[in-house]
Amino acid sequence: PQEGAALSKAILEELVSRGTLTVATSHLGALKRLDAPGSGVVNASLQFDPDRIEPTYQLLKGRPGRSYGLAIARRLGFPAGILDRAEDHLPREEARMEDLLAALERKEKDAGRLVEALAEEKAQTERLREGLQEREAVLKDQERTARDRAQEEARRLLMEARREVEEAIQEVRGAWDRTRQDDRSLEETHRKARQRVEKAARQHQAAGDRPVRPTEIGTVQPGDRVRLSGTGAKGSVVEVREDRVLVETAGVRLQVNPADLEFLGGPEEVRGPLGSPSATQASSWQGPEAEPKTEVDVRGLRVLEVGIEVDRALDQAVLGGLGELRIIHGKGTGALREAISEILKADGRVGDFRMGGPVEGGAGVTIVRLR
Repeated sequence: PQEGAALSKAILEELVSRGTLTVATSHLGALKRLDAPGSGVVNASLQFDPDRIEPTYQLLKGRPGRSYGLAIARRLGFPAGILDRAEDHLPREEARMEDLLAALERKEKDAGRLVEALAEEKAQTERLREGLQEREAVLKDQERTARDRAQEEARRLLMEARREVEEAIQEVRGAWDRTRQDDRSLEETHRKARQRVEKAARQHQAAGDRPVRPTEIGTVQPGDRVRLSGTGAKGSVVEVREDRVLVETAGVRLQVNPADLEFLGGPEEVRGPLGSPSATQASSWQGPEAEPKTEVDVRGLRVLEVGIEVDRALDQAVLGGLGELRIIHGKGTGALREAISEILKADGRVGDFRMGGPVEGGAGVTIVRLR
């Protein structure tokens, strides 16, 4: 073997000097030491599984192969004493190299198992992250649905209350027109109408004051109605900041943690005279809050805010006995005009409405005729 190793070494060196690309296979251990800086020789080996006593057919470049002769003999049941004596007969330098290669092989296996474990943990973390994102999306959708339902319910209650007011007004007007009845009959008519309005106002306030949920940053908007959970005071959102909500209550502006607020309704749920304390606590009908106006300007408002202003203007116009109302919404994209048209179509107090004429403002104005 020594002469064969020497001859093999000389042949490989000659091939390197000629620049020949060579793939050489050998079982001679002495050739493992040819791989040195500047030698032009690179070791490689086919890995072997000593536990199953079979090759893995995986080529590993840059590392010489191990000799598994003693390991295979041990697996085949050779006497331990003979194997120990055989190991003692191995050259010390070759034995050290075998031990080094064996240790390196064990560390690579440990590293491979660690990489697989980390990959599995990463995959599990990714699945958890995707699950949390899906859950977050579901919760946000549920919040939006709950809010929409609350706003729709408040809107329905408000329209019912307004219908009660209209019926009461018509009853009073009818009694006045029919009369000239005596004062006692007229007072009885007024009393019944007043009771009907106050009952509707109490029902609307009881339904509208139910808290929907504690608010969070991103779920409230300027104009929303809220209640301070600590004091019970009610107010409206003025501004939403990074981690605080600016709330105006009783003429005072406070910076409040969103967790200390309860959502009561969006801008369209703000109650007029019927939802105010004066309507539910007074003993008689107080009339409109302001003098009726022949026109209302809603330019610059959001679609939700337009409904509030138009309803309030109709209230004041009907209670003030006006026959016509002029709504200024501007031309823009037409979104406000369409929203106002839908509101007017569903309102029983409206006889008909039309776009303004050339001298009335054209497409930027809607003229409403009241019943």
